[in-house]
Amino acid sequence: MQVYKTKLISKSEIAENTIEFVLDKPGSFEFRAGQNINLKLPGVLYPDKKGPRRTFTISSAPKEPYITITTRMTGSGYKRTLLEIPYSVDLELIGPMGGMEWISGAPLVFIAGGIGITPFKSMLTERHDEGLSDPVMLFYSNKVLASAAYHNFFSNYQSDNFRYIPIITGDKNWPGEKRRFDLSVLKEYLPDHVKYDYYICGTILMVEQISQELQTIGIAQAKIHSEAFFGY
Repeated sequence: MQVYKTKLISKSEIAENTIEFVLDKPGSFEFRAGQNINLKLPGVLYPDKKGPRRTFTISSAPKEPYITITTRMTGSGYKRTLLEIPYSVDLELIGPMGGMEWISGAPLVFIAGGIGITPFKSMLTERHDEGLSDPVMLFYSNKVLASAAYHNFFSNYQSDNFRYIPIITGDKNWPGEKRRFDLSVLKEYLPDHVKYDYYICGTILMVEQISQELQTIGIAQAKIHSEAFFGY
């Protein structure tokens, strides 16, 4: 696994309490959509038991000229430092690592909770860049719309065979889907659900629960791909 030097280029709030950090992309750095990196700061300005390193899924796509990571601001010493660090400071990037690799030619279901949307932003951007038309349905669950990172991107995503189902569970006035994602919701939108491969990303509890439920309705474990986030 290679170590690179990078710097922050910009940062912006793209949803409630959610920041997108844009990093310089080293010339020899290559990755697959859905992979992640480990980002090390020179130090932390505030106490943090986990130290100056964190792992982030890359939210940009491989062909984009920069690297973006997108995270909920939890108040940790690391994230507070990352938000305040000058653009001139060198950061250490290790990777790429892991991730959920795209299965070309198969109809796919993406299921995301909260900031678990980041690998799907990368994968769907790559899908568009590569001119792919594999059927994809995205279920994206948040308590309120304001916290739904990249909601406008998915709402305006122009592609055949793509459907976006935003789920807002904490707003009675939301005109769309309000139910917590479960098998009844899946079956309603996808009567032919057994034909699909599934990608799940969110909290450990969410990932484990949905994975188990899918297996109870005949989805083979080999068709379930997941990544759990250890605290946002």
